[in-house]
Amino acid sequence: MEVKKPNAPSAVKALVFGIISLATMCLPIVPLVFGILGFNFGKKAVNECTSNPEAYGGEGMGNAGKIMGLIGLIIGAVGIVVWIFYFSVLIALFTGASYYGY
Repeated sequence: MEVKKPNAPSAVKALVFGIISLATMCLPIVPLVFGILGFNFGKKAVNECTSNPEAYGGEGMGNAGKIMGLIGLIIGAVGIVVWIFYFSVLIALFTGASYYGY
């Protein structure tokens, strides 16, 4: 009978932060922060699993957290660009309207 190895200490953290970064993608800065955390913990978990494979399992959880963190990081960065564009257009419209006397 095969003994189940414990997960790497950072694997669960990576998975949780990766899921949070995807679940909060409609907010402007939150997925960026959780995406960075998920990616870093995922990278750490994969390194722990590959450096000591007989002691730790959970490399798949680390990879999943790393990938979801990266997706959350990209979505967060695009979200910030969209928010900046949106508010700059609003400011331009309101300053132009006051210039023309509307």
